[in-house]
Amino acid sequence: MKNRIACALIGVVFLSIHGMEQDKLFRQNSTVEKKSKKYFALILSNKLSSCISYSPNGSEFAIGTGYEIQSFNATNFQLLKSIPDYIYKTSLAYHPHGTELASANCDTHVQRWNTNDGLEKPALKDHSTFVTCVTYHPNGKEIATSSNYYIYIWDTLSGLLKRKLPPSKHSTGHWGYINSIAYSPDGSELASGGDEGFTLIWNHENESVKRKMVFQHKPQVPVTCVAYHPNGNELASGSRNKTIRLWNPKDGTLEQELQADAGTVTCLAYSPNGKCLGSTYNNGCLIWINFEDSTNQTASTPTIEDCD
Repeated sequence: MKNRIACALIGVVFLSIHGMEQDKLFRQNSTVEKKSKKYFALILSNKLSSCISYSPNGSEFAIGTGYEIQSFNATNFQLLKSIPDYIYKTSLAYHPHGTELASANCDTHVQRWNTNDGLEKPALKDHSTFVTCVTYHPNGKEIATSSNYYIYIWDTLSGLLKRKLPPSKHSTGHWGYINSIAYSPDGSELASGGDEGFTLIWNHENESVKRKMVFQHKPQVPVTCVAYHPNGNELASGSRNKTIRLWNPKDGTLEQELQADAGTVTCLAYSPNGKCLGSTYNNGCLIWINFEDSTNQTASTPTIEDCD
């Protein structure tokens, strides 16, 4: 009930700003440097953004702006298509082959669209409450969703539910609502972030899932989103204190923190080449560009072209 009310409130906030003119693209004149990495923040918008996802080939990305999904060219930001809907979007995910786009909603459904013709495919409907996140297994054969205290594993082709994890909220797992999930690039692990402030790593090998590692945000605030770097050696987690934390998923060490004055971090997504980290917030959307990974080494600042 608590999360349903929160979902409704988010929708009200979005409706209050929906009529505002789209803000022009501008760059934030600041960098973040800690340890061995240096990031430049490129601001896409200061409008409410609920979720972001890159296409597998990196040529486009999709952003959920409340009651609409917009896909953009990843190089020049040209709007490619827009899918309006009646329900607020909490998460977006591209199929690994780029053939479909899924959205988790502020109801009990996950919608899926064919990316070529925009036609809607059968929805995933067996959740007990609203859906917080959706992600595809790297092989494309499974879809994982999160709702309430549980992770649901679905068959992509048939849309049928295969299993629910954990079997009860009192067994091993989160003791707060699960807000986000993400598969590792090789599909052997599944990360999840919860309301109690933990990021858990689940073993996904041999059709079994168990808790593997626990990271805790300090101070203890809800973990709102998680994302794996494409090389599997970095795990990003976002929280309600405006902070993105970059972890080593192998040993659980905290490597870096990124912070922007843009509100709660609502979603994270790495570009397929790993050079950029897309992040959405209550108050906008940022692309964090890694200086060290930038191909544009002669420029004073990296550009969005480094992400494709």
